[in-house]
Amino acid sequence: MPTVKDGVFTDIGYNIPKNGEAEIETNWEWLYGKLEPGTYKITKTVLDSGASSEGDNLNRYTVSAQFLIAG
Repeated sequence: MPTVKDGVFTDIGYNIPKNGEAEIETNWEWLYGKLEPGTYKITKTVLDSGASSEGDNLNRYTVSAQFLIAG
């Protein structure tokens, strides 16, 4: 997505309970403006800290979700 202005934000870590789920609301209108109706996809990298006892050797997973903004 093209941005409406330059922006920087802090990438905060969130804990997700084992075998659980998390819902995190984020407002990007300040960066992208109002999204037009259409289909979009967001992609995030998830670090699995419970999968390793090696400190920085965390398993990383890329997860994506597609969503629709109806018009």
